[in-house]
Amino acid sequence: RRAGYLNHLVNENHRHDIAKMMFGFTVFWAYTWFSQFMLIWYANLPEETGFFITRLNPGWENVTIGLFMGRFVFPFLALLPRGNKRSESVVLVVSCWILLMHYLDMSWIIQPQFYKDGLHIGFAQIGTWLGFLGVFGLLITRFLKKNNVVAIKNPYLADSVFHHHV
Repeated sequence: RRAGYLNHLVNENHRHDIAKMMFGFTVFWAYTWFSQFMLIWYANLPEETGFFITRLNPGWENVTIGLFMGRFVFPFLALLPRGNKRSESVVLVVSCWILLMHYLDMSWIIQPQFYKDGLHIGFAQIGTWLGFLGVFGLLITRFLKKNNVVAIKNPYLADSVFHHHV
């Protein structure tokens, strides 16, 4: 949009809808995360509680608390006001933050089996992340060079361009 491809097609109502969807998935993540925690902890089955015992021990407890705050509390409070959902810069920052927290969440799920003392971010983790971003950027750039961004013969194009909230 900032490059000028979608200026006349994407307005603040579209951003508002995307931000509402981000808000909804943030709440859904917190719901499923707490449900999993409550059910496993309450059942008190040794083979299941080990998952959370490892992540609540020193070294990982700060990551667990930070993950909850960063994956739920910050996006929830940032996307709660209507004006923030319509702000391009707020939606961009929050969406990048959610992606970063998703990466931390995946590390929180996998790494405690290998690194008992806490989060480990090394060359392999950073290289994988940068490699993924590079390939993704290359594929998006190729796609945009070969294809038109706007579906010209779409019969619903006018409805989506003039999208507004009642």
